[in-house]
Amino acid sequence: MILPIDALREEVLSAVERAPLVLAAPTGSGKSTQVPRWLPGRVIVVEPRRVACRSLAARVAELEGAKLGGEIGYVVRDDVRASAATRVRFVTPGVALRDLEALERADHVILDELHERRLDVDLLLGLLGRRARGLTVMSATLDGERVAAHLDGVYLEGTGRLHPVETRYLGSGAQLPEGKDLTERVVSALGRAADDPGDVLVFLPGRAEIAACADAIRGPFEVVPLHGSLSLDEQGRAFRQTQRRKVVLATNVAETSVTIPGIGVVIDAGLVRRTRYHKGRGHLTLSPIAMDSAEQRAGRAGRTGPGVAYRLWSEAAILEPRTPPEVHRESLVPMVLAAAAAGRRLRDL
Repeated sequence: MILPIDALREEVLSAVERAPLVLAAPTGSGKSTQVPRWLPGRVIVVEPRRVACRSLAARVAELEGAKLGGEIGYVVRDDVRASAATRVRFVTPGVALRDLEALERADHVILDELHERRLDVDLLLGLLGRRARGLTVMSATLDGERVAAHLDGVYLEGTGRLHPVETRYLGSGAQLPEGKDLTERVVSALGRAADDPGDVLVFLPGRAEIAACADAIRGPFEVVPLHGSLSLDEQGRAFRQTQRRKVVLATNVAETSVTIPGIGVVIDAGLVRRTRYHKGRGHLTLSPIAMDSAEQRAGRAGRTGPGVAYRLWSEAAILEPRTPPEVHRESLVPMVLAAAAAGRRLRDL
């Protein structure tokens, strides 16, 4: 199968030998599975979440005709499928920070989904920014030219996703994403999607909303929760085929770098829980997502075929264009300590 990102293969291989590469390409273009395969030598791919590491490693191993844990593998908390012979290794940011020597030894390091601007990924970018070559930064929604200028690198932009996604708004007026009557609105959207092909992926802000929707959904559905507190085996249920139509109720763990087979419909509540600080104290608040997250979520419907994305807010609503970096909204103590453990000071990065 020829993927949209394949058109950039020669440019990518040329660029990574000269300078750090910043690659922006739409969700569904194939960058997360193709680029690691193209790069020569030992490659470490840093993905923001455990579920993404496992699913991408399995997919790349399948494409390469290799056994998972052999030439292609992953290392995440509580689960290691890799060996000394592993050439392409998918890891989480925490694993990468605990083994900086492995990053130094690698011929290529890929930081995927940089647009999320997590503290640990920003720190890795600072630590690795000194590499003259062998560093690739990727995202579907990224101010790539600005990042490339920061790294004194090369910027490439891919176009086109593999399958089209139709967006349908279900809110009225200028309604922003909100938590009021959320369960009822999800059930209503599920009814509207009855004739749309494929399984359904519902984005919700947390476990409480997932539990409420799971209790409310009726009909011939296989309801599967997906969030970061589940074990890896429990998360794996979302990727298994089912006899009935599957409805995956997920937090933003399913937002990036994850292809759940058979998804043809996305229902997006447009909400996320984020830490906000007031008078020195952090509080979890329910907030509307930014447009870059909305685009990432909608793209999940077009990974394996044409899809439909239902947004539970109005088309007239104005969302922030980009998700604010964690460095602007989280405590910096973990970042300072991690930098110190690496023998560096933040001010020097």
